[in-house]
Amino acid sequence: MDYQKARQAAMRMISKNGMKYKVMRGGGIEIVNGIEQVKEDETFEIQGVRFSYGARQMQYPSELGETLIQAGDVKMMAVSDSEIKTGDFVLMDDKKWRVVAPNPFKPTDVVIYYELQLRC
Repeated sequence: MDYQKARQAAMRMISKNGMKYKVMRGGGIEIVNGIEQVKEDETFEIQGVRFSYGARQMQYPSELGETLIQAGDVKMMAVSDSEIKTGDFVLMDDKKWRVVAPNPFKPTDVVIYYELQLRC
């Protein structure tokens, strides 16, 4: 199967039905050759469609692996050229939503889309 085509299809559908969101990743400090270097915050954009968790998912959180869904959590299907990691922040509705679990759909080395679990 051509997973690049599947990724392009996912990107096309999410772009058509979703919107762009800004993602922030904290910089911190990195040690290079024994010297501390201040790392700047990174920002990039994703395309995403926001969903609410249903009652069944709240009752049976095993669908998300080891993470538990809490009241107020939001699900987002998203595509990005950059890797989305746990701890990143998605700016949505003038609030910072922390990525609790990125849940990449990755049948091979190609990430088709992410099913993000976000918490405010």
